[in-house]
Amino acid sequence: MNKSEFDATKSIEEFIDTDIEALNANQRIILASREFNSEVISAVLWLREFGVDIQCTRLAPFVDSDGELFIKPETIIPLPEAKDYIERKEVKQRTTSTNQTEWAGNWFVNVGEGPHRTWEDNMKFGFVGAG
Repeated sequence: MNKSEFDATKSIEEFIDTDIEALNANQRIILASREFNSEVISAVLWLREFGVDIQCTRLAPFVDSDGELFIKPETIIPLPEAKDYIERKEVKQRTTSTNQTEWAGNWFVNVGEGPHRTWEDNMKFGFVGAG
């Protein structure tokens, strides 16, 4: 059956119930394995810190009494019980600078008595000094 590009695009959009241009706007990665080593878990957690939608799903095979094979999927990253909390925390971390903490308004300066650093300077400039 020969269809024009327009008709083919329209058929696909009707099937997927979305505009084709919006189809690949967001990517999602799901890693599935029987077990994950610590390097993979570390990499996944690092990627999640940078906004990558990635998860680890452990696949546990089972055989029932009739010999039928079943696979039980279990999402381990993010943990289902903490998914909302983790996602909110990750978004908050990405919106605040990762290298700077919020300034509390106090300067702590280690100074000693000398010709260029005096207790009077600490008082004048509002430092809390320790020597």
